[in-house]
Amino acid sequence: EKQRTALARTLISDNPMVLLDEPFSSLNLGLKRKLWHLLKKMQREQGWTLLLVTHDLEEALLLGDDLSLIANGELVDSGPKNQVYCYPKTVSAACILGTENFLPGEFVGRSDGLCNFHCPDFPANLSVSASYPTLAGDNLDKLRFKLGIKAADIKLCRVDSAGAAGCCNIEAVLEKGRTATLVLRSKTSGLTILAEVSLKELIGHAPGNEVGIIISPDAIMALVER
Repeated sequence: EKQRTALARTLISDNPMVLLDEPFSSLNLGLKRKLWHLLKKMQREQGWTLLLVTHDLEEALLLGDDLSLIANGELVDSGPKNQVYCYPKTVSAACILGTENFLPGEFVGRSDGLCNFHCPDFPANLSVSASYPTLAGDNLDKLRFKLGIKAADIKLCRVDSAGAAGCCNIEAVLEKGRTATLVLRSKTSGLTILAEVSLKELIGHAPGNEVGIIISPDAIMALVER
């Protein structure tokens, strides 16, 4: 109640710039989302400049136009929110944005608009769209990369399917409402990989089964290690 009262007092002021530091942290999710939409509507109508500090990624993406990411007191990325969210440049930035999987990758060359990486965790090379911002220019073989992949971007397939990046064992299935997280282990290296699937996609898959995985080049982030 105190948090909502403080927020109301702030919003009825005449200040053209409003600083909000974790304004919704103690509210339940349903109330949070109602207030997010109300605040966004008021901001557009009043023309406020909002400076919002939050640990909630959904909140930041909904309310913000520009996004700045801070890790360990250091600014690791900043810019228009869609650019920052879709194309993080470092592992630190991708971690803040919720990326679950990170694989070591060694640049081995370009072909047909793709940059190809040798990844010891899979028998086949992984390809990344050459338009990814960190892949511009030459001397990519002199940079150290990690390949970032969100769990929701890992697709399941038959082990013998064409285009499968590799084969994994399903170690656990964690159901969470509309989706489930699969804990996979690469048969090549033993690396743990997380995949998020719908409950419909989960049918036929259970712990102990083998499964192939497909990863689109557009879903892979080429992250430079500092």
